[in-house]
Amino acid sequence: EGELHSVGAVMVGDLLETSGFHVRFLGTNLPTGSILGVIREVTPSHVGISATMLFNVGAVRQLIHAVRAEFGNRVAVVVGGAAFRTNADLWRQVSADAYAADLRGIDAAFTTKS
Repeated sequence: EGELHSVGAVMVGDLLETSGFHVRFLGTNLPTGSILGVIREVTPSHVGISATMLFNVGAVRQLIHAVRAEFGNRVAVVVGGAAFRTNADLWRQVSADAYAADLRGIDAAFTTKS
């Protein structure tokens, strides 16, 4: 919620699709309840969350905690985006399972837990 940048996330989704993943891009600035509803409906193995601006990291943390509260570790959470490049450990601080710094790291982030 609050994130308005989509170009990077769309590129990630396109790359994952070309690698054989089924991708559902939800868009930007979505409330947590809507995202949780899609996770309930689709039951994905992974959820990708992107944050461009550092001030959106708190919303990412809250979303991850909501995902964990409802789904435990059944859904792996992968984060990326410019906000996470500001601090090498930030993805761990928000309790994500993996981090992709750029498009070259996408496949690995979505297939293994770091």
